[in-house]
Amino acid sequence: GKKDPEIMAEEKTKFITGSLDKGHPETLAVQVFDLIEPFAGYAFNKAHSVSYGMVSYWTAYMKANYPAEYMASFMNSYMDKKDRLIAAVADCRRMGIEVLAPDINKSYSKFTIEDDVDSKKAIRFGLAAIKNIGSEALKPFLESREENGPFLSVEQLCRDGDISSLNRKAIECLVMSGAFDNFGDRTGILGVSDRINSLAQDEANIRNSNQSTMFEMLGDSVDTSLSSIEIPFSSTSDHQKRLWEVELMGMSISGASNLGKLLSGFGKDVSVMLTQLQGVNGSKSVVLAGQISTVVDRFTRDNRPFKLINVEVLDGSLEAVVWEDVLNRTSDLWNPGRIIKMKGKLRERDGEVTISVTDANEINLDSIFEEGEPQIRETSDNGSGLPLNNMDKESKTTEIQNGNHQDTTKSSVSRKKLIMSIRESNDVGTDQMLLDDLKRLLLASSGNDEVGIEIETDSSIVLMEWPPVKIDATPELESKLSEVIGSSGKVSIQSLMF
Repeated sequence: GKKDPEIMAEEKTKFITGSLDKGHPETLAVQVFDLIEPFAGYAFNKAHSVSYGMVSYWTAYMKANYPAEYMASFMNSYMDKKDRLIAAVADCRRMGIEVLAPDINKSYSKFTIEDDVDSKKAIRFGLAAIKNIGSEALKPFLESREENGPFLSVEQLCRDGDISSLNRKAIECLVMSGAFDNFGDRTGILGVSDRINSLAQDEANIRNSNQSTMFEMLGDSVDTSLSSIEIPFSSTSDHQKRLWEVELMGMSISGASNLGKLLSGFGKDVSVMLTQLQGVNGSKSVVLAGQISTVVDRFTRDNRPFKLINVEVLDGSLEAVVWEDVLNRTSDLWNPGRIIKMKGKLRERDGEVTISVTDANEINLDSIFEEGEPQIRETSDNGSGLPLNNMDKESKTTEIQNGNHQDTTKSSVSRKKLIMSIRESNDVGTDQMLLDDLKRLLLASSGNDEVGIEIETDSSIVLMEWPPVKIDATPELESKLSEVIGSSGKVSIQSLMF
């Protein structure tokens, strides 16, 4: 396979000598050897050629007729090769196949097919393709999700989803990649990753011990949405999300990232990734689209201004240099956050790629590409930054649609909620009798008020809703319940406004 000139020279002499001995003319011997010599570099027989041809035809047919299935299979074959995955995601976007972000409720270990909002086939990112996430560690969780999922909260995930085989680092990587986005902001969830890991381990220990808990005694009528983990309010920037995604997945596919739209918006003549620039001759001009992250003003030795621009692309970032002549024509363009398309010459030094800009312009994504309806995240008017409740959102949305931006006041209805705080004992029989007595008292006092149960265990305090039971939360009922609970807890009544 590897042609060695010295060995080939020796073989040529032997071949010609042998040919002459067999009565063949020297010219024919040289002619035949000249046919053999290039074959020694790389070649294979006809059967091998036919096999390659058939495989090429089959894969081309699959890609043309079953593009989503083919690309998902391709990506599963190269899960550990980030450069191949990046190229595959770009290929998907150009074919109109959406690559969906990882989701703890929807993703599997590998890339899978699912219908997107337009009933088109999309590819969901595989969890095992995220850095520090192993397929074996995901198996217990995926099995529990099939039985108990999807999960509506982090607390329910810890209790009903077996994530005890995932260590804290793995949980953090899932959060940073966007797999927990349905539960809250990434930075906020990262802040309680220790608590998530601890609660998951505690729940796993309870399951493995086969012990009955007060949660199980309450039965299926109890809403399993818990509130023992308070996620701090925060807002992770798109820039930070992109950095995390590039680090853990090799690319940014977050729905909040404008860069993702560039993949489907441009053809192969416009690069949106560093991998597309590999092998490009430095003397050749390239066209690149990306987002400005930082701008630094500099001056040459003769006091001429220029700018150093850090431009983010889908799989990393590079530095762009804007010299004075170009700067005079594009001075208003270079502001952080803007999506731009620029033309220039590449230069690579010590593994770092820079581009000397010769021309540039801003990209208006809304006017160039088709967009869906924008989603507006409402926040409370009290300046706390906390989300409005569902009723507030509905009211505010209606006001905006009607062109009325003034606050409107609805008549409020007062209702109450009775909360029973109970400490779990070590005696299953005693706990069961206590709950039975409390149930009888509650069912004998029907009304429109709500019931909440706060159960204190050795490791946590969990507040559970009991929506099927509606009571009349009177002081008399509070007194009777307190008498039954005694030193095992307490009873309180809260006022609610609707």
